[in-house]
Amino acid sequence: SPPSGPLGVEFYSTLGGLESGWEEARAGLERLTLEWPDEPSYTLAYAKHLTHRETSRREGIEQLRELIGDERVKARAVACWRQALIWLRATAADIPLYKQYIEEVGEDERIAGKMEALGMPVGEYGIPIIAGDKEFAAGDLDAATAKYQAILDKNPKNVFALRGLAKVAMQREDFERATQLLLKVKSLRPKWRDLWGSFLRSAQFWSKVQEAKRLKAVGMLVESRAALEEAMAISKGEAHHARAILGDICLDQGDLDCAEELYERVLKKDKKHTGALRGMVRLSLMRGDTDAATAYSARLMAVEAEEAGDEDQ
Repeated sequence: SPPSGPLGVEFYSTLGGLESGWEEARAGLERLTLEWPDEPSYTLAYAKHLTHRETSRREGIEQLRELIGDERVKARAVACWRQALIWLRATAADIPLYKQYIEEVGEDERIAGKMEALGMPVGEYGIPIIAGDKEFAAGDLDAATAKYQAILDKNPKNVFALRGLAKVAMQREDFERATQLLLKVKSLRPKWRDLWGSFLRSAQFWSKVQEAKRLKAVGMLVESRAALEEAMAISKGEAHHARAILGDICLDQGDLDCAEELYERVLKKDKKHTGALRGMVRLSLMRGDTDAATAYSARLMAVEAEEAGDEDQ
């Protein structure tokens, strides 16, 4: 009788290494998977065998992908899956196979190289576009969140999906959540600064600015100023946004010269900054300079109209 059980798996796996024995081994391993459907190691051996020939490699890849849901063989299945994707003589039609690996397992230098060679779409910093990115780009934050979360349900350490949720949190102005998500990405991939570096600084910056605004709203101006100083130290590229709020604090304290200096620095960096323009309108009125107030008001309305037009497109 033909070999069965663990001995059969060993026999056919060895036989499959011989050119003349590959087909017999395929049939034998397939038979074992049918006889022992609840034994994932048998299915793993069969799927691995299929990946050893180009004609059946894609079939083996699909079976290996399904096996990673079984903790008994997950690690071995992932290793075989990765190797099969590297071996595969892939075409553009195979891009989904590589996207599935990224989404369910995580980033990998060799897999990334294969994706790049296939011309797979990438986003900023060469980061692969995954499920949820299209919905995010279209402004459907709920759909994007659902897709990113579905990836994380399969692999809680997928840094691309964690980064996706951070993008959603930033869009919703939940800067503290964005910061926490990006700190997790950083802990998982500390050397991949393109993935989290400037993004994390931005989230921390806006979290501090948000804190400063809350403090300012309840009259805690000294504390608000301190939070803004911290924000400017975190992200120098965005410091002008905090500087505009510092100008508002100077106005609230009656220091018009201080406010003017800050607003002018902001407008030198960004001549369309609405916060600084609004501040200059208020400052000009406080000085009784109606001509200047009218001029700044006209600039402010033009910028706001331009921004409204961009949102409507």
